Amino acid sequence: MTGSESVSESESGETDTHRICMVLPDPFPRDVRVEKEIRALRETGHEVVVVCRGSGDGDGGEPTRERVDVADGIPVVRVQRDGPRARVANVASAAVDTAVGVHPRWLLAVDRVVDDFDASVLHVHDLPLLRTGLVVGHRRDLPVVADLHENYPESVRQWRREGPGVRENPLTAAKRALLPVSRLKRRERRVVPEADRVVTVVEEAREHYCRDCGVPPLRTQVVGNTVDQEVFDPESVEPASVDGLDDDRFTAAYVGGFGPHRGQRRRYGRSQRPATVSNFSSSATDRRWPTSGTSRPTSALRRA
Repeated sequence: MTGSESVSESESGETDTHRICMVLPDPFPRDVRVEKEIRALRETGHEVVVVCRGSGDGDGGEPTRERVDVADGIPVVRVQRDGPRARVANVASAAVDTAVGVHPRWLLAVDRVVDDFDASVLHVHDLPLLRTGLVVGHRRDLPVVADLHENYPESVRQWRREGPGVRENPLTAAKRALLPVSRLKRRERRVVPEADRVVTVVEEAREHYCRDCGVPPLRTQVVGNTVDQEVFDPESVEPASVDGLDDDRFTAAYVGGFGPHRGQRRRYGRSQRPATVSNFSSSATDRRWPTSGTSRPTSALRRA
C-alpha cells in the first residue's frame, strides 16, 4: 500500500478500514489525546494496536522482547526499560538513535508488531520515533502518519529551561551537547516531509510544517485537542465558587495539562495564582490524565 492509498474508498464508495499500529514514546494509557483518537478510530471500524514505552513495573525480560497486555480493550505492546538487561539495551539503542535518528530497539519492536498484527498503517506520535517508524514503513511498504502533538524542538527548548541545570545532572549536559535544539530542528525539517500524512493540533502548527518543513498542505490535517464532553459536562457539575473572584468580571477557565511549553504564563499573566476546580477531578478524569508533575489536570480561573 502506498501513501496515496492510505485513505481510500472501495468500489461501493465506503471508506476502507485498516489495522493501525500506533507508536507512542510514552506509557499508555496516559495521553488523553491518544485515547480519544483510538476511540474515534475504533468507532469507525478500524483496529488499533499500541506500541509504547514500558511503565517500569515489569521484570525487564530479554532486552529485545516486549510485554503484551490489554488496556481498555486495546492490545498494548510495551517496550520495557526496567531490569539490568533492558536498561543496557535501551541505553545502547538510545545512543544509536542520537547518532543516526533511528532507535534499533524500537525498530525491532515495531517491525515485529507490524508483522504479528498484519498492520496496514503506521501512526507515529511525535518527532522522537518518527524516523524509526518511517524506516519500518519503507521496509514494509506501509503509509506512515506523523501525529505531531507540539513543535517538539521548541518544546525541548522550554523543558530544558525549566529542568535541572547542567551542573545538577550530567545526563542533561550530554543531551544538550549531543542533541541541541538546532539539530532537532534539522531532524524535523528532514523527516516530517517523508510522512504520508501529517496531523497537527492547531492551524498554526500546520502552517509551520508547510512553511518551514515543506510539507504539502494537502497532506496535512488539523485534529484539535478539545475537551471530552463526556467527562467535562457543564450540565453535570456544580458551578465553581472561588473566593476573591468578582462575578461581574470575565473569568477564563483552562482545562488541560500545565507545562512551560504551553504558554499559560504568557496567556494569563504571571502575577495571578491559578485555582484548582475540584469538580473536574473525577475518577474518569484521573484515569485519563497524568496526576503528578506539571501536567496535573486542573482548571485555572483568572480574573480579566
